[in-house]
Amino acid sequence: MIFYLLFILAGLGIESTALVLFLIKDPIEMTYFFPIFMIMHVAATGLFSYGVYRGSVRNHFSSPRNWLLISAAFCLVFSIMGFLSFSVVYMLLVRRRWQKSNIYNEYEKYIFYDFEPEKRFLDPGNLAAATEAELEISPLVDIMGEEDSQLRRGAVNIMEKLPKRDAVRLLKLSLHDSDVEIRFYAASELSKIETELNDNIITAKGEVERSHDSADVHLSLANSYSEYYESDILDEVTANYYKGLALAEYYTVLELGGENVKVMNYLANLEALNKDYDKALARFKRVCEIDPNDV
Repeated sequence: MIFYLLFILAGLGIESTALVLFLIKDPIEMTYFFPIFMIMHVAATGLFSYGVYRGSVRNHFSSPRNWLLISAAFCLVFSIMGFLSFSVVYMLLVRRRWQKSNIYNEYEKYIFYDFEPEKRFLDPGNLAAATEAELEISPLVDIMGEEDSQLRRGAVNIMEKLPKRDAVRLLKLSLHDSDVEIRFYAASELSKIETELNDNIITAKGEVERSHDSADVHLSLANSYSEYYESDILDEVTANYYKGLALAEYYTVLELGGENVKVMNYLANLEALNKDYDKALARFKRVCEIDPNDV
């Protein structure tokens, strides 16, 4: 913020100095001083306009170059009055943007977190967790309904910090936004998420090839497949394919590492989603036998 304000203030300072010198000079001296005054005027305009340009980028104004051109034209033509009047109007607009941006800036701090795979193993009836997850994204849903396109852009920029499934859901919603720039940002973020999920799978596969008998590396691959499947980024056929791969890897984890309650719980959920209800019920019963507190 201070960086671009320094350029604006420097431009105002040079222009004010040039004007004072211009006013105190004798008419005879003006012939010699006028070229210096014009150089100072152009330099002040350049600094001021660059400050406006950087400020427009910093505050996510649309078309920062247009702001640069308008400010330069204003200052060159109207001299100190152009500088002062444009400064007042511009700073009012910046202040308004700061006030609005606080909505998604505060939300960005609120949702920032690191993904922990263990948290994915939830009880199927855990309505509290599902409700909490829904409440966490509801402010962003509200922001995406705002008329201000800058607010909506800010919301899209912080969606990557949400859990993958929630981010994908909101980004898909943003693909239908009236603003073409927001649609472009949303498509870019979806592409980044898909690339990240694919990279996770490739990395996990490499680990499995190096340590084929390790239950931990197979669990990592199973989690990667499952995260891709659960992300809601895939079409139904492809999602079912990755669900099948996840199931196979979870079975391998149990074969290599023995009965792991968390893995069994999640595997039972997948089996239920796969409409293999007998297997799912039997596995849930076995989980209760191993750990009666896991209800």
